[in-house]
Amino acid sequence: MVLKISHRSYFWLRILAVVVVIIGIIQLVRVNTPAPEKPVAEAPAVKYTSGPVVEGRVEVPAGEFTSFDIRLNKRSTLKGRFATENLKGSVACLLLTAENFELFRSGKEFQAVSKTGTIPGGNMNTRLEPGNYALA
Repeated sequence: MVLKISHRSYFWLRILAVVVVIIGIIQLVRVNTPAPEKPVAEAPAVKYTSGPVVEGRVEVPAGEFTSFDIRLNKRSTLKGRFATENLKGSVACLLLTAENFELFRSGKEFQAVSKTGTIPGGNMNTRLEPGNYALA
């Protein structure tokens, strides 16, 4: 027994095959679409210190300290004067790297870049390399 396919039936079989291939291609493309790119979070811009670090009067209660962050991207000089209100008072001024400042805050042994003794006033003039510092 031999089946004969008419030209008309053969035409519709070809149409059906083409439709199946097109649907298959659409499914492949739809399933394999690239994921949308997530925006890359930008790192916050680092603000470097320039100009005066401290201006005006700063009051520090006895037995406590106040600190000021200094971020440098080039070699710089830190110059300044400090004084107590009267000669009976005394203050110490420390310039520390960021790592040593954390040690200082936690009460551990630290090494200062520059320091004064406990005195009623004085001057500071220190050359600094790029990096992060704290003036305490």
